[in-house]
Amino acid sequence: MDYIELIKEIMINKNINQKQLGLTLGLSQSQVSELLNEKYKPSYDTIFIICSKLSIPPNVFFNLENFDDNIKTYNIFAKDENTLLKEYRKLDRTMKNVAKQYIESLIEIQNNKK
Repeated sequence: MDYIELIKEIMINKNINQKQLGLTLGLSQSQVSELLNEKYKPSYDTIFIICSKLSIPPNVFFNLENFDDNIKTYNIFAKDENTLLKEYRKLDRTMKNVAKQYIESLIEIQNNKK
């Protein structure tokens, strides 16, 4: 997961919009929008503010190894989601595609029951 996806996930989990996120980070709503649409590259100072305010490991921004170990430390996901994610990341590309298809099938079944 890249940092933009992670920020969006945190926004959903905290039920905050771009304006509220901007107030938290000291950015304007337009800067947040540009950040989330990859039109704004944050400075190092801004990256560390984002990491501090949202409890995101800095290595997410720099594509460093061992992100798996940091997920549970920062409580970004629920425990069962951490377990699933950690196991998913052990799969090769073919098996990841199988897992995705299986999940899509489960969602379709669930939606048809509604």
